[in-house]
Amino acid sequence: MDIAFAAFDLDGTLLEGSQAIEQDVVDSLKSMIEAGVEPVLITGRSLHSFLALGVDNAVLDLFGPVILLQNGNVLWHRVEGEVRVQFPVPSTVMAALHRDRSVSFVADVGNEFQASDRIVAARYALAHGYPRSSIRIGIKSSQAASRLFVYEAPNSVTDMLRAEKEIVVHPAVESDHYIVLPSRACKSTGLTRYLHQRDGNVNLRRVVSFGDGVNDVCLLSMTGAGVSMAVAHQEAVEAASIHLTGSLGNYLRGGLAGIQLSSRTVHRCWHDRVGDCVAGKETDR
Repeated sequence: MDIAFAAFDLDGTLLEGSQAIEQDVVDSLKSMIEAGVEPVLITGRSLHSFLALGVDNAVLDLFGPVILLQNGNVLWHRVEGEVRVQFPVPSTVMAALHRDRSVSFVADVGNEFQASDRIVAARYALAHGYPRSSIRIGIKSSQAASRLFVYEAPNSVTDMLRAEKEIVVHPAVESDHYIVLPSRACKSTGLTRYLHQRDGNVNLRRVVSFGDGVNDVCLLSMTGAGVSMAVAHQEAVEAASIHLTGSLGNYLRGGLAGIQLSSRTVHRCWHDRVGDCVAGKETDR
């Protein structure tokens, strides 16, 4: 079985200790395309955080017209400027939060943040270094949101959220709010849905994936071959079939021909692991 796609994580993988993708990696990506393998970029970053990196458009062109953000849950169509959420927070959850005026929350809708009120908008902006002026006040109950940040809610609402099977609820690192995430969203499901909708029936066994973090575990373990970086989280190393001892650039210069695709045992992405995948982190780690 031939390799059809190469899925790359960003921070700690394509970006190894710098803010730019090294030229030897860029050259290897070009050779990969010439050999018929399509590179795909799938990062944990939000659109705002990704754009802040200022990656050269010529480099982005190597990954095609679509970049997968928020661990594959958000598709950014670069040419059209369209942003689409693949696994939105259920509309029933959005409606319940919208009805209860005592709930203060922020919704990430892929291309912008929306807040239920000005106070919570200011709290989110301060905590995450996001421009307050860019946060829209007012959230539509029908809005497709990739994640929610719930700051103030009565116990009845918190209990409702924890009982909902289609979402996972995690305390934020700052511990002053909860993060609500779609339970199906992670890099493997995001890539699978994207490729299926684009090309029809897609087999992840024809994908080789590259990553370094906990949010890469599901993808590294479910693709035909998973490659963990030299400096990687231990769970990523264990999920991968190949662990690098040198740089990504050195490895890619040898090409992908030697990679053996296999039907490895699938490591299921459990709810607590999904939380690590998309828990609002602005980098891939």
